[in-house]
Amino acid sequence: MIIVGLGNPGNKYDNTRHNVGFMALDYLQSNNLGPDFSSNKYNKSLESSISLGGGTLQLVKPQTFMNLSGESLIRLKKTTPPSKILVVYDDFDLEIGSMRIRQKGSAGSHNGMKSIISILGTTEFPRLRIGIRPKHPIKGAASFVLGKFQSDELEIINKVYPCIEESISLILNGKLEEACQKFNKKNLLT
Repeated sequence: MIIVGLGNPGNKYDNTRHNVGFMALDYLQSNNLGPDFSSNKYNKSLESSISLGGGTLQLVKPQTFMNLSGESLIRLKKTTPPSKILVVYDDFDLEIGSMRIRQKGSAGSHNGMKSIISILGTTEFPRLRIGIRPKHPIKGAASFVLGKFQSDELEIINKVYPCIEESISLILNGKLEEACQKFNKKNLLT
């Protein structure tokens, strides 16, 4: 299975809300003692691999900007069916501390997902959305998602990563519905 974490490349985007997909893959790689991410120029990505849930996962962080994320899957889709590609990304419509797993669906307003759907030619692939919306009102969603996490937000996100890891392990073992039932909650931390 391939896990694609979405984000924007470059140090200026480190720890931004839009890069929580990259951050989740960094957690998976570090927590499962995977090799360092290395550049794959053919896939326009940084890649690593880990063993999890009795299987091997290829971790892919596209190094195009968000709206071209699908370009990293052009070669990979030749050997991997969309049903075996799980995309992990931020969702402004979900409150921070929550996540949603789906077997398929639209891109909504997420440009990275629009690109991936365009390249794969289908909406029939699993996705895991990580909530980033704060409990307080904000002005300007675009600037908010490109802003860096505050320290209290990072504490919450760090507590969500083990749930992401467990849900991916379940999905890898053919238990997507069980992962949905267990983790598609309003807030994972309550």
